[in-house]
Amino acid sequence: MNQNQQLEHEIDLFYMWKIIIRYKHVVLLSIAIMTSIFAYYASTLPTVYYAEVLMVPTEKISRSSARLSLSNLIGGGVIASTTDGDVGIMGEQALAGLQTYSFLTKYIKQNNLKPKLFHDEWNKNLGKWVNGNQPSDMAAFKKISKILTVRARDKSKANIAYIRANWGNPENIKDVPELVNGLALTLNVHAKQESISNSRKAIQFLRDELSKTEVLRIRSMLYELIESHIINITIANSQSKEFVFKVIDKAIIPEKPEPSKTILLLIIGVFIGTVFGVFLAIMMNFFKK
Repeated sequence: MNQNQQLEHEIDLFYMWKIIIRYKHVVLLSIAIMTSIFAYYASTLPTVYYAEVLMVPTEKISRSSARLSLSNLIGGGVIASTTDGDVGIMGEQALAGLQTYSFLTKYIKQNNLKPKLFHDEWNKNLGKWVNGNQPSDMAAFKKISKILTVRARDKSKANIAYIRANWGNPENIKDVPELVNGLALTLNVHAKQESISNSRKAIQFLRDELSKTEVLRIRSMLYELIESHIINITIANSQSKEFVFKVIDKAIIPEKPEPSKTILLLIIGVFIGTVFGVFLAIMMNFFKK
């Protein structure tokens, strides 16, 4: 940059500063308005408590890639080995299944969670709903879906997955760890039952195929696949509570709510207000000319 360009740059900055000083009331008013808006928004944010259960994939029994591919093609419940950076095929399926409507509505009914999810509509003393109408299953599903966060931690070498619940009612805060710990247990039970059911269906299918062919090579392959699924059923029945995930850290009752974001929101408000105020000042100066 030569001296002339540097001088022009300094003049432009000085000219900009003069505009800001001239319309400082506009800039300050913009900052005040934006800060007030963000402050009001911060005041409306609910107090949130959260509880989290940490899990890692259980150790899997490996099989040859050929047998794994063939079993997957017929829809079997083969136990897949995990790889670095993810929670394995069964783990991903289990986490996805946990967030489905059928799984969560069944869990809500089994544990009678509607009075806890809709505590403001439930009369605890009388043991009935305030308006006489119980919330629908869809409403309960949407409610618990907003509360729960279920995923594998990104870039976790230990393949850690977690179930987290954000809870806004401090009166029944003790229900939060029960909710997520119960989900972790039910997740394993559900995955175990699904695996056994899929393997039994696959065995029945393979036996039907056996009766249709006399080719020794095909029959030998079918017998191997049947054996593979029998092994899966045996392994599943031998694992009681930790079929897909092992809990390494159970959720506990939260003592304090999550830190407030008020200061961060105020800083954002000041920044946006400053930018918007400077923009208005430049526009007013431009049109005044």
